[in-house]
Amino acid sequence: MKKLCLVCLLFVSVIFFSGCLAIEKNPLNEAEKALVPKNDYNQESIDYKAIKDREKNMPYAGLKGDDYVRIISLAELADRTAAAYNFIEDYPNSPNIKEITQWKNEYLHDYLFGNFKYSSSFQWMDGSNMFLQEYINSYEDSKAKYKGTTFASVLDEYTNLIKIEGNNMTDKVRAFVDKNAEYSELIIFKLPK
Repeated sequence: MKKLCLVCLLFVSVIFFSGCLAIEKNPLNEAEKALVPKNDYNQESIDYKAIKDREKNMPYAGLKGDDYVRIISLAELADRTAAAYNFIEDYPNSPNIKEITQWKNEYLHDYLFGNFKYSSSFQWMDGSNMFLQEYINSYEDSKAKYKGTTFASVLDEYTNLIKIEGNNMTDKVRAFVDKNAEYSELIIFKLPK
């Protein structure tokens, strides 16, 4: 009888233990993972830190001689803008949402419009207000790279408007930038007074 009880206990233990192992060995498949909300605090922290580290390691603009200039490429500025858009969409309840939204707005404003202090997406000094081909090419490249995202949709609408306006910076184009970038002030860096 004692042997039978020990065998039963051993049998139940093996079944329980192997069941626990089966649960551990069968993580969510890809379809199930897609259904899990992205508001995972650990991943959110990693994504937030990645955005901050990019700016810390290589500021997008800085002092060169007596003027502020864009230091990074347009492609990198587009990448940073897209990363901010993704963060906002993935973590709408993040405690960092306000800060990342400000960064997105500044990046987007400078990507679409530039900043008279250090760069511009169009010729303004000669009064022509024609968009620079470098910017037009970058917008097209970014639309393809980020296809299916909110950022790509904004760029698509923007490039269509630019074409309608004859590749000129007009009041309509400025209004589009102001509406989408909700630009109010520099927050990443401040120009010296």
